[in-house]
Amino acid sequence: MLTGQAAGARFWLADIHADLRQAVRAARSHPGLTAAIVLTTALGIGSTSAVFSLVNAVLVQPLSYPTPDRLMLVMATWRGRVPVPGMSAPEFFIWRRTTTAFEASAAYRVGGAMTLSRAGQLEQVNAARVSAGFFALFGARVARGRTFTPEEDRPDGPAVAVVSDGFWRMRMNAAADAVGRRLSLDAQTFEVIGVLAPDFDADALALSRSPQLDVWVPLQLDPASTSDAPFLAAARLRDGTPIDVARAQTEAASLAIRRALPEVMPEEAGLTIEPLHAVIVQEVRPALLLLLGAVALVLLIVCVNVAHLLLVRASSRQREMAIRLATGASRWRVVRQLLVESLLLSLAGGALGVYLAAAGLRTFVGGYADALPPVVAGTTGMWLDGRVLAFALLTSIVTGVLFGLAPALQSVRVDLEAVLRNGGQARMTSRRRLGGLFVVSEMALALMLLIGSALLVRSFMALRTVDPGFDGRDVLTMEMPLAGQRFASAAATARIVGESLQRVAAEPGVSAAAAALTGAPLSGVVSFLNVTVPGRSLGGPYFNGGYLSGWQVVSPGYFEALRIPLVAGRTFTAREDAAAAPVVVINERMARQFWPGESALGQYVRIGEGAGPEFEESRPRQIIGVVGDVRHVGLEFAPRPAAYVPLFQVPANQFSVLMKNGGRLTWVVRSHSDLNQLAGPLERDLRDASGGVAVAKVRSIPDLSRTSSASREFSMAVMVAFGLTAMALAALGVFGVMAHTVRERTREIGIRVALGAADRTIRNMVLGRGLRLSLAGIAAGTVASLGLAHLLQGLLFGVTARDWMTFLSMPFVLSIVARPPGYQRAVRRE
Repeated sequence: MLTGQAAGARFWLADIHADLRQAVRAARSHPGLTAAIVLTTALGIGSTSAVFSLVNAVLVQPLSYPTPDRLMLVMATWRGRVPVPGMSAPEFFIWRRTTTAFEASAAYRVGGAMTLSRAGQLEQVNAARVSAGFFALFGARVARGRTFTPEEDRPDGPAVAVVSDGFWRMRMNAAADAVGRRLSLDAQTFEVIGVLAPDFDADALALSRSPQLDVWVPLQLDPASTSDAPFLAAARLRDGTPIDVARAQTEAASLAIRRALPEVMPEEAGLTIEPLHAVIVQEVRPALLLLLGAVALVLLIVCVNVAHLLLVRASSRQREMAIRLATGASRWRVVRQLLVESLLLSLAGGALGVYLAAAGLRTFVGGYADALPPVVAGTTGMWLDGRVLAFALLTSIVTGVLFGLAPALQSVRVDLEAVLRNGGQARMTSRRRLGGLFVVSEMALALMLLIGSALLVRSFMALRTVDPGFDGRDVLTMEMPLAGQRFASAAATARIVGESLQRVAAEPGVSAAAAALTGAPLSGVVSFLNVTVPGRSLGGPYFNGGYLSGWQVVSPGYFEALRIPLVAGRTFTAREDAAAAPVVVINERMARQFWPGESALGQYVRIGEGAGPEFEESRPRQIIGVVGDVRHVGLEFAPRPAAYVPLFQVPANQFSVLMKNGGRLTWVVRSHSDLNQLAGPLERDLRDASGGVAVAKVRSIPDLSRTSSASREFSMAVMVAFGLTAMALAALGVFGVMAHTVRERTREIGIRVALGAADRTIRNMVLGRGLRLSLAGIAAGTVASLGLAHLLQGLLFGVTARDWMTFLSMPFVLSIVARPPGYQRAVRRE
């Protein structure tokens, strides 16, 4: 029995070897066709592998932390809206005390900056403030020393720090005695107690792209605080605890917080939890899934196109197949031979496609790094891991079967007598019908991608033409951390800002300059506080009938530097200091909403009422001006009511909260000179005026604008590339069908010409079939595109999913492209 099985195996292997030899000979006998099939297949499999590699790195690969599937992030909810990450100190302590579903938890704030003084030189380093349980929660190992203890994480605890491996090597010269050394950070002395191992990657924890972290210091939350300043909080589920149980406990903790501290958590607010990985990728997930679907359509078009090429080749091999069948070969044997040939071509195309994907993906992704979550940072070796290579191999095999099966089956469905008697020619009606079906399918799939990409292009164009409410051209922004004794009070900070602005204004080419405590427009930094009108209720959802409005703390000259239009009244001057009466400038949206049909000038508002002593102002502010609406959060977000407070009048309690939560000054400088050349002198002026505090994140407003729309641009660019590829493939497919039809009907055309048929009649007869196929494909694609557009709705801006201009123009473009002059040349040649 074993001998028989071995003989059978050898016989099967010999057959396969013979099939492979025949496949190689067939490929060599048609080099042009073979090259076309391999290149087309490489295009489809390469693009599919590239997108899958990206999806694998972002959505599939687990985070590089212990038990990543059990890591949860605490989210704040508000009146049924999408939860956002973050919670305050009082919420954190009550939540941790009242829940039992978690075995570990930590609070942290990453991405801040601190000024390092080293050998008389000042530089900014990237810092994180974390609770004592942070390192254990995320599996951070120390190469030297230790991490924080609970005692060091208490308010007024010792000034200690843990540094990264990169910081230890580059700024401490890999000193063996690094533990115990002193660092001057923000004019405060910290003792280094530990050096992290190089394998810890905290990029993903920032939830946004930020530079590599250098220093970790204790967060030192105060259990008695009533501040609602947010930070991130993560926890690990106990083994075996369902997420629904932990979510229910977290929601129950919201009730306890609301009862204990109603000023911190109003009735409409709450807490929930979500998996950490899901939160990290939530913004890019829809776009990546869309791209995966789009590249699947491209692969289908490739399969249809190659299937048609193989069908054309099969027509020239009719006599060969007929002879093999007539001499005893089974139909399965012939089908297997043809499938081996198509698999060989597909695998060759797949190998080339993987090479192209590896060569181009990093370059392409590098151009859109801001569009991807930080979870993919540093994954240069992840693109071609085992999962991606296995996917490429499986795709190559499936693709080879898909585009080879129909032509193979057609090849064995022949009339042997007719083929052998007519020298290899027989009626090809069924083959022409199959080729026509291929054309209709290609046109429909191509139109779906073209309409999808056109909608994204129109959406991106609409986004780029949105008026942000200010003029960001020729504007440079820089950030400076609020830390150290020099910024100990609002008055001291006001003096530094005043002197800095004088120095900056004296620089040649500077036309306006200002500072803000709440970030520049489009920077992703946004602050909100409750705003009420004394003496009446606005019917708002927040404290005392107020509204949660934008809160901007800016210096004089801010509106002039950004050219925010003044609608009524005036803006701030240097006279609006701590001794002057409290004033405020509001935007048009607030003026219309709070005082419809009347002037807002001279009215009073109270900021922070009911939000606790950290934010509540003691006196109302008089409105002295109304300015235009600014899209501060992002171009795609409509402006909200906003109040601008003079930086020189910021109350001490609010300033203290900003200091504790990593506040920073953002400098805004307008210049008619080269911004790149101006950056150096400005940094020097600000460093000198602030007593040595370094600035960081030197960016222009246009750079901030591009960053804010990077995700949409990424989706648009990939979809456009796929759409153009699909259109080119569809045009080639239609041309191939028409050229093959002309060759098949050469005898018929010759007879018609001999009988007196005009060239125009012959040409219309041939081209008419191509037109009918194209119109059928366009009709089918238009109907299918309606469903695709509905899926795109969440990615669109300024355009509807059924935009009539797109649905009319794209079929017209495709019909023009799919009817090249080559049709007529083919007819005339035959």
